[in-house]
Amino acid sequence: MFPNGRWQHGRVVPHDSASKESRRKMAEAYSLNQKLNGKVSEEDLKKLRRKLEEDSEDTKQTGTTITDQMDLLCEQVKMLAGEVALCTSSLKRLSEQATSNPGDSQMMEQMQKLKDEIREKKRQIRVLEQRMIGSVETTTHASNSIEVSQWQPQPATPIKDSKAVTQSAIPRR
Repeated sequence: MFPNGRWQHGRVVPHDSASKESRRKMAEAYSLNQKLNGKVSEEDLKKLRRKLEEDSEDTKQTGTTITDQMDLLCEQVKMLAGEVALCTSSLKRLSEQATSNPGDSQMMEQMQKLKDEIREKKRQIRVLEQRMIGSVETTTHASNSIEVSQWQPQPATPIKDSKAVTQSAIPRR
């Protein structure tokens, strides 16, 4: 159903053919987003990082451009997560002030702007995460292309042997 990954814990996880570094960057960005939403503890994040390091096999990197792109996307996610945290803090402060002054329309407008800004930044984070997944898929596709181009076919077996194998594999009635 997901040709470039598998569905796990509410997200697409890339296949093992993705590079270790790319998966680490994705996990880091994902963990920041989940931590921001309060869904993942620090201990769980450490376990996730350790598991990624243990389970992943080293694959050839198709070039530094993929790594650079992942670094850039990860930094953008971190910046947006920081901005969301700042906006959330401001919104909380304004909400507390609004309880003492419920009729202040200017404060209500500021709160609505902050809510919209938070929503937009979270949308941007989701877009960046999708781009990160796309980068991993590109890496996977490129590494698969390299593997296919390096693959050498084995010499064909004699026809007599293949007929014997075929006939023995067919159940007789």
